[in-house]
Amino acid sequence: MDFQKDVVRELFEKKRESNKIEFTGINQFFPENVFEILLPYWERELGRLVNPLPDLKTVLGDLKTTVGFLVQ
Repeated sequence: MDFQKDVVRELFEKKRESNKIEFTGINQFFPENVFEILLPYWERELGRLVNPLPDLKTVLGDLKTTVGFLVQ
């Protein structure tokens, strides 16, 4: 995936600051139970829009890798 990480990081920081949100790390996006929380919605809501439905664990792993630069 190709995007300007510095621009995304800057926008993220501006949005976070304007909403007075403390960002403590990537686990804030992905708490331990994120899979269990998302799974029913993933299958029920996204399943009717996307065929074939991608694997939730794979998508979460890819997202963690992709947005991990926000905490560097």
